[in-house]
Amino acid sequence: MRNIFYSLVFIFVVWVLMQPRPTADIVTYHNDYRVDSNYLTPIEPLTESVNTMSVIPKRKENAVDLYIKKYSKTAIEEMRLYGIPASITLAQGIVESNAGRSNLSVKHNNHFGMKWRKGRAEGYAVYSDDSPRDKFVVYKSAWRSFRDHSILLAKSDRYKRLLKSNDYKRWAKGLRDCGYATNKGYDKMLISVIEKYKLHKFDKI
Repeated sequence: MRNIFYSLVFIFVVWVLMQPRPTADIVTYHNDYRVDSNYLTPIEPLTESVNTMSVIPKRKENAVDLYIKKYSKTAIEEMRLYGIPASITLAQGIVESNAGRSNLSVKHNNHFGMKWRKGRAEGYAVYSDDSPRDKFVVYKSAWRSFRDHSILLAKSDRYKRLLKSNDYKRWAKGLRDCGYATNKGYDKMLISVIEKYKLHKFDKI
């Protein structure tokens, strides 16, 4: 009986081994993708990728970011030549030109609200500001506007006393006290922009 049992077991094992095995697509893994004969699809990686930072969405740049990127080098150069903190130049440009989006800056390259006075070589454009028909300087380029702004603050008796300090807060308050703008909160506006966008870092370059 024992021999018969072993014989039956042997026959069963042989029978199982001889049965056709189910076929399957060959699947391989390459980095973070599953590859087979039909498609390539992402899979969950087994470990955190070293490139994780590359997929974190960056904060979308707004108009102020773009303005800073475009004019920061000019502001730094003006600071080196005339002693005006780059943070102040950038903050005034942002406030006065609405980050380069005002009609005065777009159409006439005037980034600092510079008024036209008789005897100037440049032409002027008329806008309503302190009075219904104020005349503003028309510049050939934005750079000329920045340079004129530097000369005004560094050379005129009205502002040149501010050059004794390189502190942006003192500059902001000084510009308010000297009447650069009629807004009584002008200094707070400038300081707010400087600190929000960390413009003071350009003063140390």
